[in-house]
Amino acid sequence: MGPHDQDGDLEMKLTAWFPENICPVKEGVYVVDDDDFLFPSETWYAYWNGARFGYRTFQGVDEAYRTRNFPTELPNLARWRGLAEKP
Repeated sequence: MGPHDQDGDLEMKLTAWFPENICPVKEGVYVVDDDDFLFPSETWYAYWNGARFGYRTFQGVDEAYRTRNFPTELPNLARWRGLAEKP
């Protein structure tokens, strides 16, 4: 996991948003967005396992990694973004 603040949020520079039809190249935690999130003002995270995004959480990067194998019944993501630089 990359650098993050005490709340687990990313402090690194992020990429532009990618649409859901473009998949991440590397496995890991990404910032995700969906028009239907219950708390749209929060930053949401999900783990990409190389095939799909897992459980989505606004409780930080560490929580997204911890819950990476939890099933999700949420609709597909609208977009995602990752780190623009190596940590």
